[in-house]
Amino acid sequence: MQARETLSDGTAGGIEPGAVSFPLCQALVTGTVLVSEDEIRAAMRDIARHERWIIEGAAAVAVAGMQKLARQYQGKRVAVVLCGRNIVLDKFLEAVG
Repeated sequence: MQARETLSDGTAGGIEPGAVSFPLCQALVTGTVLVSEDEIRAAMRDIARHERWIIEGAAAVAVAGMQKLARQYQGKRVAVVLCGRNIVLDKFLEAVG
């Protein structure tokens, strides 16, 4: 399958041989959720608006996924790890504009 253009470069694939993260994910991840490019953009906007942070698309994937599943977790304590602010300003502005 051909990779498509995405705001989330960090989750677009390209697992390096010998990477330690892939086997860990296989062992520990119990579920996934698919988010759209529009949901990634909305998450980037929401974090900028409410937290005043500029985040890259890969970090926004985590936020978008949690937003999509929010009903499931209503009334529970949850955390979303945001570990990506590596985006040039022009690309960020284009994405959220």
